[in-house]
Amino acid sequence: MSAHTIADAPLAAPVARPGVSTLVTATVRAAVVALVANVLVHTLARVAGVETVLTPPGAAPVTVAPFAVVTMTLVPVVVGGVALVLFARVSPGSVRALPWVGLLIGVGTVVMPLSMGGDLGGRLVLAAMHVITGVAWFVSVRRARD
Repeated sequence: MSAHTIADAPLAAPVARPGVSTLVTATVRAAVVALVANVLVHTLARVAGVETVLTPPGAAPVTVAPFAVVTMTLVPVVVGGVALVLFARVSPGSVRALPWVGLLIGVGTVVMPLSMGGDLGGRLVLAAMHVITGVAWFVSVRRARD
C-alpha cells in the first residue's frame, strides 16, 4: 500500500473561464459570419427571382428587405452576446450551455417564417437564415470556450 493518500493527490485544475474580450470576440465573429452569410443568401435569392414576402395571419404582406435581414441577424446575436458575458460571470457552465441554447433558438425559430403565408421559396430562404445564425453562434461560442 502506498504512503500517499487522497489528500496528497493533486487537485484538478479549475475550469478556465473565458475572459470578457474572448466572449465579445466570439459574439462579433458570430455576428459577422451570420450577417455576411444571410445577406449573401438573401441577395442570391433575389437574383434568382425568389421574393421574400411574408403574410402574417390577418395582416398585409410584408417584404423582408435587406435592412430587415441585417437587423434580424444582428439583434439576436448581440442579445445573445450580452447574455453570454453576463452569465459567464455567474457560472462558467453557462459558457458550455449557451452555444446550444443559441443553436436551439436558431433552429426552433425556423417555424416563424414557415408558418406564414407567402411564396414557399421565400419562406425557405428566410428559414435558412435562422439556421445560419444559430450555427454561426454555436460554432463561434464553442470555439471561444475551447
